[in-house]
Amino acid sequence: MQEDAVVLRTRSQRPVRAPLEVLFESDTAVVVAKPAGVPTVPDRAGRERGVHGELAALRPDADLRIVHRLDRETSGCLLLANGLSAARHFDAALRERALQKHYVALVHGVVRPGEFEINRFLGPDSRRPGKVVAAAVQKKGFREAQTLVQRRIAFEAHSFVDLWPKTGRGHQLRVHLASKGHPIVGDRDYGGHPLLLSQIKRGYKARPGQQERPLIARSCLHAFGLRFSDLDGRDVAVECPIPDDLQLALQKLEHFATPQS
Repeated sequence: MQEDAVVLRTRSQRPVRAPLEVLFESDTAVVVAKPAGVPTVPDRAGRERGVHGELAALRPDADLRIVHRLDRETSGCLLLANGLSAARHFDAALRERALQKHYVALVHGVVRPGEFEINRFLGPDSRRPGKVVAAAVQKKGFREAQTLVQRRIAFEAHSFVDLWPKTGRGHQLRVHLASKGHPIVGDRDYGGHPLLLSQIKRGYKARPGQQERPLIARSCLHAFGLRFSDLDGRDVAVECPIPDDLQLALQKLEHFATPQS
């Protein structure tokens, strides 16, 4: 990160209707913290309004437009453009790969140390509509995708990693990680399983008559940071703190699972 970047971590003091929290705001851009479990746009059945349905209440006098999407269970930084000119500016930044995204994820398995890149083509899963598969070579309907990965900490059977997608394909991080044998914890669509205390605590004893509940009840993917040039040319970097549910999962791993070198 460049030293002259504007880094904003403090929460907005202006009242925002739940569930949205403002992390950064300018005349032409707003970054909100999307909670896990909330879709970015309304579902097809119209039962959930998603983040899109909260925009009018968030800033009644603004013309807020969603720039990119996060999956339902993914938490973290979501960029909104204020006005048509800003929307076009950020759309161009996405196409030109000038909008830099930083994610963190808790994954299964011990990821190798150091920094490495995943380069696999992504395309539709013919057996599961709406899902994606990875391929080592290009096929009809598949598009190139690149993800930079760096291990932050490893435990006996899990790793906490940083992710920087160089492309913006649907489900990219989830499928790329799964293709390397490291599905995201809790991501049942792509091979992940819930994190259970019984998996990591030696001598764990279940309570009679009670089914064990996961330590975290969602896919462990968080949009940690965004970096972009605002419409006025200012370089902005925004970070969204790791949410409590993922923090708790990490704390349990640090307490009960032996870190790996």
